[in-house]
Amino acid sequence: MFKFANKQSVINDIMPNLSAWVSKEELMELYDYATDKPHSSLIADMTRGKPIFKQNFDKLINLKKLSNSIVEDGKQSSDK
Repeated sequence: MFKFANKQSVINDIMPNLSAWVSKEELMELYDYATDKPHSSLIADMTRGKPIFKQNFDKLINLKKLSNSIVEDGKQSSDK
């Protein structure tokens, strides 16, 4: 998902698919973080069940629920 002028509409469209894993507030935080830079996007890879969130396919994003902060894990390794 790329950055759109109507963020709320985008969140509402994808929330039903992700609501089992993240809250609406967490999804908004992920979306804001991933789309902050020009030409960036949020990827929710759901091919293996639980979604893996990425910025631009190559950077994993880990949402730490305890501290409610996002930490960039760096480049995704080729074995994942």
